Amino acid sequence: MSEPFTSKPNDSDNGAKIVLCTVIGVDYVNYTVDLSTENSSRDAIPDVPYASSFLSRDGYGLSFNPHVGDQCYLLEARDGTRCVLAFVTAPSTKDGKSTYSGKRKPGNSGDFVINTVDGNFLRILRGGLVELGASSMCKRTYVPILNLVRDTFVAYHAMSPLGEILWEHTSTEENPESGSVVASYRLKRRIGDTVSDGALYRVEVSAGDLTAPGLAALGRQQHAFAVESGISGAKEHSGVFSITVASSDGVRSAFSFQVADDGAFSFTSTDVAYIDVRKLHVKTGEGFEVVFPNGSISGDEDGAVSILVGNGSAAMQLSATGELAVQATSLTINVSGMLLTIGPSGVVLTAPPGTPLDLGMLGLGIQDGGTAILNINGLLEKVLNHGHKIIVPPAAALTVAVPVDALPSTELAGLLGQLDVLQSTAKLR
Repeated sequence: MSEPFTSKPNDSDNGAKIVLCTVIGVDYVNYTVDLSTENSSRDAIPDVPYASSFLSRDGYGLSFNPHVGDQCYLLEARDGTRCVLAFVTAPSTKDGKSTYSGKRKPGNSGDFVINTVDGNFLRILRGGLVELGASSMCKRTYVPILNLVRDTFVAYHAMSPLGEILWEHTSTEENPESGSVVASYRLKRRIGDTVSDGALYRVEVSAGDLTAPGLAALGRQQHAFAVESGISGAKEHSGVFSITVASSDGVRSAFSFQVADDGAFSFTSTDVAYIDVRKLHVKTGEGFEVVFPNGSISGDEDGAVSILVGNGSAAMQLSATGELAVQATSLTINVSGMLLTIGPSGVVLTAPPGTPLDLGMLGLGIQDGGTAILNINGLLEKVLNHGHKIIVPPAAALTVAVPVDALPSTELAGLLGQLDVLQSTAKLR
């Protein structure tokens, strides 16, 4: 048997009574109150249990804790038991009339409301509407029309074993009125993975005002526009959308794709990027630039293209008018195996085996992989002041035999004369 509601069973001969009392103490462990009577000189009544709309014998059901100062009606039954029968709002005067509304708002017939002094509430209203909230800006509303669920909040956080969804404000102490919002999905790879302050979630998707100062306050600087790419001019843009994939060590992004509010976007990867499409069309309005470890390729809005390699030691510029300028220590042009090499020692023409090399301008031809060398360093001076030998093709390539070496000449006229002799006595196939 449970203990009786009162330690005064002899009071049963006094008849049942209902007395208006005030709560002067609350025992939150045993769910009892200490009471004082309003209109009598009785001593305080301790350890009185209070009734509820429903409670099972073991205490399951609708429970609450009253406040000190609340008013209630104490029931003292004829069998000597007693309990708080009900609580009542203290009366007040409004517009000349007594009212018991207290802080309650007007409702409709059939409405059921639970609320606290701190403003949180549960409202089950006519028409099927249900509201559950901590405040007017932090609540969930269930609307039977269209079976709609509506959440009202300033910040939102949903958690699961594999990650979380966040809706956060990026305002800082220095700028508390900024009101910027970042909405994020943060996902782990496995349930057992732990994410500490120094590590990132495997995948994060964020949208909103992704500016560096606000993100720093949230500890997610990696979502600032191009912050990990090192691209010049990135700070001029304000990001609004970001996807990041954390590296294996979890301390930086192995991949990021970010979009700024002006349409600029940044793509960063610490590994290889694969693009497999049927056709790729890229259009720029003010040029382009591709930078690699030892050089760059760029183009301007006029159509000129520049290639720089080795910190500028080799360069090529193609203008919009078709002019080509090349800067290099040597230059080799290969046309179907025919090589033209320009270097410090001069200009070298080389033909592959079995391919004629025709220098028709000089009336000279070379076959079977021969090589013609033209030294352009001081060419005119060497022609005028030095003797030269002209190497004639092998005899098999001629119809008339000629000497292998021409006589040296110290004058340009003598050299030209030798060429005339060759042209008149030798015929190439």
